[in-house]
Formats: sequence, structure tokens, C-alpha cells
Amino acid sequence: LRAAAAPLQSMNNRDESGVSQKTLLRHVERAAERGAMVVLISDFHDLDEADAPTLQLLAARHPLLFLRIVDKAEETLQDVGQIRIVSPLHREPILIDSSDEALRRDYAAAMAKRTTRIARLIAGVGGYQTDLHTHQDPFRQLGGLLTQ
Repeated sequence: LRAAAAPLQSMNNRDESGVSQKTLLRHVERAAERGAMVVLISDFHDLDEADAPTLQLLAARHPLLFLRIVDKAEETLQDVGQIRIVSPLHREPILIDSSDEALRRDYAAAMAKRTTRIARLIAGVGGYQTDLHTHQDPFRQLGGLLTQ
């Protein structure tokens, strides 16, 4: 259960506990009673086409609900001048100028494209997606989901 509740890096990569999301989902597919709803909670930033076969196997036996965590602060780049960020790929600090309008526009477009890609992938494997926004009450959002 600890491995199931721990944050994971991606479907194909291992986290600190040595468990990959792909391995965990395959375990859920075998362990969960046929027809039981499987709820996946994540921002799904790392979800890509390579993950579709594993999700399709899971969807063949279970209804899938994807609760996508959405942080409003990640959707747009605010104009706050120069900021230092650390690249998750290179682990090197990068200085960017967030007052650059073109940069902010490109960033917003890239985030919108990622959101669309995730939604298409989830729909393509037969899952249902709903967004949970970090700036809103999670219980109200989940309550609204249950009444649908």
C-alpha cells in the first residue's frame, strides 16, 4: 500500500522506492476485482502514448477515472521579471525573463497543448477525466463529481 500511495515519476521510470507506474498499474489490473472502478490521481504530466497499452489493459477490465490535479500557477507564466528555475531534465538552473510577452504566450500555448494531449490519451484508452483544481475546495469538487 505504501508503494501505491507514493508519488511516482512516470509510467516507465522508477521512483525512489523502485516501483514504476507501469508495474503498479499492472498489479492493480491483476489484484482489483473485475469491474471495480480504478481511480488514478495525478497531474499526468508524464503520461504519453507509450503508456497507452498498459492503460488499455487496465481499461479492458475496469472503468478508469482520471482525477487530474491542475495547478493554476502552472498553466500560465506570470510577469514577475527574471526568475531562476531548475530544469527537471538537466538539473541545471536557468534564468528566464518572465516579462517577455512572447515567452509567456509560448508557455501558455505549450501548457494548453499538453492539456489537450493528456485529455486525448485518456479518452483514447476509454477513461473518464475530471480536473481537480488546487485553488478550489477538493471536497466540493469531488462532491460535484459524485452527483453527475
